[in-house]
Amino acid sequence: SSQVMARPTLVCTWPNNTTGNWTDAGTWSCGNVPGPADDVNVGFGGVINLNPPATISNLTMLGGTISGTNALTVTGLMQFTGFAATLNTHGSRLPQLRSLPTSGAIVTVIDPALTADSFNAVTISNPIGSNGSTILEVGPRSIGTLVLQNGNFGVTSDLTVTQVMSWTGGSLNAYFNSPARFTLANTAVMTINPGGV
Repeated sequence: SSQVMARPTLVCTWPNNTTGNWTDAGTWSCGNVPGPADDVNVGFGGVINLNPPATISNLTMLGGTISGTNALTVTGLMQFTGFAATLNTHGSRLPQLRSLPTSGAIVTVIDPALTADSFNAVTISNPIGSNGSTILEVGPRSIGTLVLQNGNFGVTSDLTVTQVMSWTGGSLNAYFNSPARFTLANTAVMTINPGGV
């Protein structure tokens, strides 16, 4: 009997200031198109066209853009850890989002068709004194646990927190002249640090 050996999990990095298609295996540092078990890092200034849909384990964006009319499924953690970055997709799945933009950086997630199980946990944590912003253009959305530690968090549609909101610093805003309601579900608990909000 022959057994198919699964290839090892890879860490695939898209180079800084490089434009191309997600399916360009030769552009990825791992030499492969990232698969469901792989972790992906997107370098500063990288521009990736997402076509066709893709599934990966974890995604870290130092900056740059991933865009397309397809879905990106991230089974683990998606995090923004640096400069201006945009994820612009359709039907993606992002269970955990952590946004840590540098001062002045704007991080944007645009996806009107995110899966219902996206954003189980969202953490916005900018450096102290940072005026960086994280903006969700994702339609009316429920978030399980929202941790807002510092910086600006903005939405363009109604937002409901269903479990826990911990607000120790920063601001919550409605962006682009879009009136948005912020709702705590009757199951949710909110803690606020009055000195930092």
